[in-house]
Amino acid sequence: MRERVVASMLDVALLHRAAEVLGGQAKLRGYLRVSARDLEQWMAGDERMPRFVFLKLVDVVGEDATAGLIPDSGANGRGSGRAANSVWLDPIAGEGVLAVAPRARSLGEFIEAEFSAGQIEEFMAWSLNAAVANTGAVRGNVQIVEGNNLRLVAQLGFEQPFIDFFSVVDAAMPSACGAAHSKARRVVVKHVPSDPIFKGTPAEDVMLGAGAMACQSTPLLDGSGAVFGMLSTHYDQAHEPTPRELKVIDTVAARMSYRLAGGNGRAWVAAER
Repeated sequence: MRERVVASMLDVALLHRAAEVLGGQAKLRGYLRVSARDLEQWMAGDERMPRFVFLKLVDVVGEDATAGLIPDSGANGRGSGRAANSVWLDPIAGEGVLAVAPRARSLGEFIEAEFSAGQIEEFMAWSLNAAVANTGAVRGNVQIVEGNNLRLVAQLGFEQPFIDFFSVVDAAMPSACGAAHSKARRVVVKHVPSDPIFKGTPAEDVMLGAGAMACQSTPLLDGSGAVFGMLSTHYDQAHEPTPRELKVIDTVAARMSYRLAGGNGRAWVAAER
């Protein structure tokens, strides 16, 4: 199972990188001479692209195109600081939490959209909306690593008590995101009141007060394989994400991993292993 997930993320990462080199998805489609439907399916990770397409992508981005797209087996995964490229993360360092307005975004629209280095807020908004709208979630948030902590930088659907409580998450705070940071892999909480992470803690009260009955947190990895951020989605009832929903989250997180690492990081997601 792990090899299939990593291979899918490698395909998605390579497609995104080639689109950026060529100047957009339309130009990539013309270069590959494939249908819009096929390209959208490949970029969403819903179908595996043919080998001839993979080889043409390698020609576009260079012979070492796959280097750094998946983590070395020796990487410990735990970030020791804000590891991603500052081109993208510096604009949100020291700022307040970005409040993202809910807006339905299909995964295809998210894959097609292009962003400049100055559009960090737009990119965050599109990422959260794509992850929330296509997975049955009602809320979501993004955090970045600072030191040994996770700092909340963007949220969709939460009110101030949740924002204040989870503004900075350290290793001692009961949370799915903190556990995912520590383990460097996705953590799914199917039912907050009964899960050992939250049960009987102040964090449980805050989660339930926010209407978050279930959640998942997926780490974002930088070019060294360290966790530099977190993408979380939250559900208003007990919920276990379906394989399709997890694929959507992985696709969004893959683009975030690549984009927020300034184009130098691995577009790879630390899914269940």
